[in-house]
Amino acid sequence: MITGDYINSYGKLYTYHISPGGIINTTLIDSYQFGSYYGLVPDVVQVKDNIFAIASDQSSNYMGYTYVATFNINTVATYSTEKPSVKSSLWVDSSVDSWDGFTETASKNGGEIYYQLSNNGTSWYYWDSVSSTWSLATTSTESNTASVVNTNISSFTTTTNSIAVKAFLSSDSTQKVALDNIDIPITRTVSGYSIQFPSINPTSTQSLYIPNINSWRGLSANVNTIYPGDVYYQLSDDDGATWQYWNGSIWEVINDINDYNSINVVNDHISSFPTSTGKFTFKALLKSDSIKQVEVDDVTLAYTPEPEDEHTTNLWHFDETSGTLVDSVGGLNMTPNTPPGVFGSIGKFDNSFKVNSGQNIGGVATNVDAPDLANNFTIDMWIKEHRIYNDSGYHTNYVFLGSGSYGNYNLRMDSYAGDRPMFHFYRPNDGATYYAWSSVSMPLDVWNHLAITYDGHYLRMFQNGVMTVQNLFNVTVGIHDSKFNFLATRYANDTMNQYEIDELRFSNIARWTSNFTPPSVPFAAGTSYDTTNPSVTSVSNKSHSASAFTSFEEVANKDGGQIYYQLSDNGSTWKYWNGTSWSTAGSTNYNTADIVNNNIASFSTTTGQISVKAILSSDGTQHVQLDDLKIFYDSGSDQAGAGGSGAGSGGGFATSTYFISSAFDMGDVSPAQYLEWDEDLTACTDCSIKIQVSTAPDNGGVPGTWTPWYGVTGADAYFVDYFGSIVPNYLNGRRFVRYRVELLGDGTSTPVFKEMRINYK
Repeated sequence: MITGDYINSYGKLYTYHISPGGIINTTLIDSYQFGSYYGLVPDVVQVKDNIFAIASDQSSNYMGYTYVATFNINTVATYSTEKPSVKSSLWVDSSVDSWDGFTETASKNGGEIYYQLSNNGTSWYYWDSVSSTWSLATTSTESNTASVVNTNISSFTTTTNSIAVKAFLSSDSTQKVALDNIDIPITRTVSGYSIQFPSINPTSTQSLYIPNINSWRGLSANVNTIYPGDVYYQLSDDDGATWQYWNGSIWEVINDINDYNSINVVNDHISSFPTSTGKFTFKALLKSDSIKQVEVDDVTLAYTPEPEDEHTTNLWHFDETSGTLVDSVGGLNMTPNTPPGVFGSIGKFDNSFKVNSGQNIGGVATNVDAPDLANNFTIDMWIKEHRIYNDSGYHTNYVFLGSGSYGNYNLRMDSYAGDRPMFHFYRPNDGATYYAWSSVSMPLDVWNHLAITYDGHYLRMFQNGVMTVQNLFNVTVGIHDSKFNFLATRYANDTMNQYEIDELRFSNIARWTSNFTPPSVPFAAGTSYDTTNPSVTSVSNKSHSASAFTSFEEVANKDGGQIYYQLSDNGSTWKYWNGTSWSTAGSTNYNTADIVNNNIASFSTTTGQISVKAILSSDGTQHVQLDDLKIFYDSGSDQAGAGGSGAGSGGGFATSTYFISSAFDMGDVSPAQYLEWDEDLTACTDCSIKIQVSTAPDNGGVPGTWTPWYGVTGADAYFVDYFGSIVPNYLNGRRFVRYRVELLGDGTSTPVFKEMRINYK
């Protein structure tokens, strides 16, 4: 309490008294009255913190002066005497051999901090000096100082590789006790995860190859990262011979171990990543603190294909490794003689077809229905010539149309032209013939782009985009021969000519009339997808115990196309909804998923089986893809289920069940490190899913004796956290792994288990 006397007529403060009748809480007091004299009321006002002033604004009768006296008021804070507690989250390591110390960083001010430890975040222990062991604590008084914990923590259990700390702050109300940090060093046999940025590549050993790429559009990744940790990337367009990163302005070859980018940076700038090779692969660099696992599950690349070319009439990529050389546009597929033809040579872009010398004009020729050579045309290809010869009358035909010694036309290397390409045209009906020789030699052992164009007036030849001949040629071409020979040689022996061919294309226009830059990517085809309504069928009949089907759901990417369905209850007789009932289907009788869904309730369940046929409909440009089907049903009993990954509905569910996976071969004695799964409990909030894991050694290529079922804390326990858990060390050192899924329901709805992921080295 604050009391005072008065201010006299001369404005002097005679006396004041502070009577400490209690603790003054400055945060709760709005004002302080000091006293009054002749109606004057001086006030105590707070200046700053605990500095206060006594002030009186006098009237004119008292000379109008303000007199101020200042003084300190010391406030005293109070702290709880109830030993409030704070606790850490559960810290989990990959493998702990021992806890090696316990050090606190704290400000106690005469108070104290007492501790309990836990290996699971639920049960708390203290050091019992009487029994010299860690005992289960039941009250806050069963706790220890940091010194006692430090002395005895080496004997605290490491079975779960986990530890948590609870701290009790003890004060007499005047002591401020604050805990800043706890440090617990450990000894670990297994060092954990690498901190040296280990790299991983896609599971495929080859680059992704897009023969008609126009541009890369985006890169995204599904990453399981437990902070601290991250994933960085480098890209390659040459099968990993060189790696590139975005340096802030361009993609350049790395020259330092720190040259990499985050997925967001890669995605933002991938549109400018080179497309000239049509190849793409990546390297992922995993950053970890050695304790937490960093995992990349999948990486998705989006790209824009080269616009479709309506002028291409025939196109051979020569990427096949055996069998038939496919015309991806015109359908004039060919099966060449081998040898002397060789599949799978290294091409300009991917593979190529290698031609060795033959003994006659049909040495590697293939007869198929001939493509039409229109009055405007282009023939272009990539050629790598290995040998030029000078024997009179011998020549190598790159393209050879028609029968006879010379055909109706051919594009070739000829002894008359030496090392210069030549185009020869001959029209049988009137004997018209024409020769055009390039003015430029063909370099050996390198890829050359060779093109012939005709615009109805001029015939032009180009080598690597440079015009080498242009001649007036006013004739109507109009060649329609019944046979087409190509890749032919004429009376040349094996020592005289060898060449490789890639990307042979026929077009119905003259693509170039002046110099140009040769294509930097494989040629694009026109129609890309089957237009004949191909079908896919479930691999087997799905057995069920349905009393009635309730719904039919598809997950699909149709891209403007459509998917149609037929159903069967025996795997051989297919049915469709005819508008009133399910009838036997012909090849053109089918329904959309919506129609099937609206009428599946009346589909027969008597056989206890169901299978599905999906018909994919595309106009050739639409990529129609079916990802998943779900068929829901009521069982009318105490069991329920679904086709595909679906779930039952309508009640009457079992309250528990389990299933065991097949054995997975990890390839060697790999440690199973970490597991996680996807689940859906939205329809059943009181349901749960529990997992157990078992491993087995190699026994001649098959699993040996399986271990007991393990959970996160050991044998006969469970994994219950679908976000992920460390697999116990005991399960390591074996080749095969399996898991057991236990589903617990409430009888009226069901939990849904979707996918399991087990990470192993």
